[in-house]
Amino acid sequence: MYSVHGIDISRYQQKINWTKLKAVDHEGVSVSFIYIKATEGLDALDPMFATNWQESRKAGFLRGAYHYFKPKKPGKEQAEFFLKNVQHLPGDLPPVIDVEERGKMPLKQFHSNLKSMITAIEDEVGVKPVIYTSLRFYQDFIKPKFPDYPCWIANYHHPKLLFTDEKWTLWQHSDKGKIDGIIGRVDFNTFNGSLTDLKKMCVKDL
Repeated sequence: MYSVHGIDISRYQQKINWTKLKAVDHEGVSVSFIYIKATEGLDALDPMFATNWQESRKAGFLRGAYHYFKPKKPGKEQAEFFLKNVQHLPGDLPPVIDVEERGKMPLKQFHSNLKSMITAIEDEVGVKPVIYTSLRFYQDFIKPKFPDYPCWIANYHHPKLLFTDEKWTLWQHSDKGKIDGIIGRVDFNTFNGSLTDLKKMCVKDL
């Protein structure tokens, strides 16, 4: 059904064998893109990010970076921390903001804080960031305020993404994937379109 597949990684995947990962071909399915955790909040840098960022590009993967959003921390400052640690190049995937918690703040304040991060990243990198979240969280808190931003939905172990009329960009369909080159489990994702479509979303000249 889908032709473009990818994974997302962080420190938990430990040291990756990039040669084995690049060679994966399971019944015609290979890894086309990789999203890499970079930062969290205002001061947490994934200790494997620099290595994964460099090695993924060297191995010839489409790569992108993501930031875990902390709703109680200023969005603009989170964006600055992320951008300070991620040197985007033309051809990189659009940045991702991982939004999994709202905290107890009023919804208007949550939206305002997230918007400030989105705007700062979009202004700097020149492409719309992708918003990653769960299906229910997207429908309840993200879609009403940010319907025009690409969404990456976590919805596991179903034959198709359980959306109705939403237009999704990426689907994280398993959190228990096994693949050559990576010890342990890894998240599996698919893109809603062709590889050409995915490349059109990438960072242009900076």
